[in-house]
Amino acid sequence: MESLIESFVDRDSSFAEKVADKLRNQGRDLDDLMMVKLIQHRVEMADVASRGWILEGFPQTRAQAQLMARKSLLPTNVIMINVPLEEVYKRTEPLQNEEFGCNRVILRKLLDYAEKNMPAMVYFYQKYYNSVTSIDGLKSKWFVEDVATQAISAHLKSRMIFARDYQHAGYPSERPCLVADLHMDRCYFKQSVSQFNYFCPVSWKNEKKFIKCTHLPELAVLYKNLFYYFANEKGRELFIANPQKFTENVIFSSERNVPRRMP
Repeated sequence: MESLIESFVDRDSSFAEKVADKLRNQGRDLDDLMMVKLIQHRVEMADVASRGWILEGFPQTRAQAQLMARKSLLPTNVIMINVPLEEVYKRTEPLQNEEFGCNRVILRKLLDYAEKNMPAMVYFYQKYYNSVTSIDGLKSKWFVEDVATQAISAHLKSRMIFARDYQHAGYPSERPCLVADLHMDRCYFKQSVSQFNYFCPVSWKNEKKFIKCTHLPELAVLYKNLFYYFANEKGRELFIANPQKFTENVIFSSERNVPRRMP
């Protein structure tokens, strides 16, 4: 973030002047809103629009993450590298008299701030976007790189598959679209749920069983602009192979309308 701020301070624009005035003349740090606006301006530039972006060190709180989401600044992948406190102190010890952030007092404050705020930020991205990949920071740098690359590659592959299948929407050849690894906003799932609600249509059709699948959103598919949930991968594959069998001429009664035996 420091390099991003420095690059904007010297730019010739009204927004850059506001940033420079707050930092140089007023001697104040940038507030969360100004930071998000700064990121938004950078993301809208041509080079970032064509190549994508990586943001390090921000957001650090749930409020910052929510503010970014309101501005449609959503990271497709959130990579969390977990390093024990003892290891952090060990790795920064040679630099404690050279770099400001490695000073023992400053580092302690930074770690306390992260320990207090980052769990809520990570929970936000995991709950609403399922986009968090947690990596053991004690592993080698090659391991960390491989895990992060695999997560990013899985997302890009899912986007390509989804785009390929969704182009058939509205045609007789319409296909169910997989949503695994897309990291979609969970609000979309709630807004466009199918007649089966969160119950598995395959379990109902084949076995007349009510199996609720709200805990398995990654197994859902989008078909005719509705989301269908499944109890397992086998049920999802059966649905994909013949979606009409489970969606047409099917009478589904909600679970609460089914009489239960009194204890």
